Amino acid sequence: MKFYYKKNKENIWFAVAVLVSIISYRVFCITDTVLIGIIGSIATIYLSVIKLKVDGDNLFNELFKTFNERYDQRFNDLINKQRIESKALEKEDKIVIIDYFNLCAEEYLWFTKKRIPEDVWYAWKIGIDRNLEILEINKLWHQEMKGDGAKSYYRITDAIKAQEMDTL
Repeated sequence: MKFYYKKNKENIWFAVAVLVSIISYRVFCITDTVLIGIIGSIATIYLSVIKLKVDGDNLFNELFKTFNERYDQRFNDLINKQRIESKALEKEDKIVIIDYFNLCAEEYLWFTKKRIPEDVWYAWKIGIDRNLEILEINKLWHQEMKGDGAKSYYRITDAIKAQEMDTL
C-alpha cells in the first residue's frame, strides 16, 4: 500500500479533492458555477504538479545521460588501466583524473539538490569508492582535498570517505 501511495499520490490527492468538492456541493448547496470553479482550480493545480514531475524526470534523464557519457568518453579507459596496473600518473592523466573528481562533485551537487534519485547516487558512489581504492587516484584525491581544496568540490567529502592509502 505504501508503494502504491508513493507512486500515485498526485492522482489520489486529485481524486480526494474532487470528491470533497462534490460532497461540499451536495452538503452546502453551493452553486454549479462555484463547483465548476473549484474543480477547475483543482485540475489546474493537478496538471501543474504533473508538469513539474515530468520536467523533473526530463532533467534527471538529461543529467544521467550527460554524466554517463562524460564518464565513458573521458575517464573510463584511464581508470580501468589504473585498476589493472596502477602506475604513477603523468601530468595529463592527473588533469583527467581531477576532471573526474569534478564530475563526481557535480553528480553529488545534483544529488543534494534532489535531482538525482538516491538509488542512482548510491550506485555512482559505489563506483567512486571503488575508483578511490586505486592507489594513484587515491593519492591525487587526498592532495586535492587538503585544506580548502575540498570546498571546490561541493562538499563531496561529506559523502565520500576515502581512506588515505600509502601502498597497495
